[in-house]
Amino acid sequence: MSIYGNTFKRLTPLLVFLIVVISIVVSYRYTSPGLLEFSPKQKSSNTSRLIEGNYEDIIFSDYADAEFGISFEYPSSWSIRKNIYHEESLRELEIASKQGYITIEKLTQTEELTPSQWFENNRENYSDLMAEVGEVKIGGKPTLLIAQAGTCRTAPLLAAIISFDNRILLISHYELASRPSAPEFGHLLETLSFRAPPGNTSLPTVYFEFPQPPSDLVCP
Repeated sequence: MSIYGNTFKRLTPLLVFLIVVISIVVSYRYTSPGLLEFSPKQKSSNTSRLIEGNYEDIIFSDYADAEFGISFEYPSSWSIRKNIYHEESLRELEIASKQGYITIEKLTQTEELTPSQWFENNRENYSDLMAEVGEVKIGGKPTLLIAQAGTCRTAPLLAAIISFDNRILLISHYELASRPSAPEFGHLLETLSFRAPPGNTSLPTVYFEFPQPPSDLVCP
């Protein structure tokens, strides 16, 4: 046998070992909760079913955050920023555009509460026009959806209160464009997943629509 044949024979076990090690590392990297990390990718998604009478295509990108332990899809034209201060308050994660902006906050709990219990305990932090819309499961986690109409004294606001790992994940959409609904907020919730690639939850469109002001509301 030639010297090259002997060398290859000696190296074969080492090559097999290296291939096995690399396969294990790659598998762990994309399945371990502690190493949640995805390369951003774009895909086209038609959101006409969420926007009544307005047909448009929005390009979405994947976003994953190991610190939050979540992943979701968001409009590619929107910007994402972390740990920024706005009017002396810290926004841990913000997705923003001219239409509005979405904030995501992790809130620790001294005791484990359901989303409804948490909302009741923090009711004083919201206006009297903030109302419960419905209870669902998003990414397999209990969720309470709440909404507030845009009036002379309140801004349009949608929020999802999610119970997650003895914490509350609060996702809020603040509307700036006076639209009847916020399809980007709805798409984010439908694709929200915990320690996994973006999910696929189907939610009624009423959860993404801003409520009408009370008929008896009197503005100064």
